[in-house]
Amino acid sequence: MKSLFGSNLLGPDELQPLVSRWGLAHCAPSRLEPPALNYEEAYLEQHAKDYILVMGIPTISDVPVTLRNLREVFGIDPEQQE
Repeated sequence: MKSLFGSNLLGPDELQPLVSRWGLAHCAPSRLEPPALNYEEAYLEQHAKDYILVMGIPTISDVPVTLRNLREVFGIDPEQQE
């Protein structure tokens, strides 16, 4: 996917800072496998420059990725650089 989307891809490598900040550094990016896409390769090649592909994952090392958990890790006050 990286070869198609380039910097328009938020995948396992881009999620690694989230994993590290969450205190789950033992969870390597290679363990965060992107799900299969339900699009033909030709369609992706044609439209890759028009879209940003963001990998969504339900859990990281059995910890649910929820807004509540993200707020606990990253905070909610942008004035404090959270």
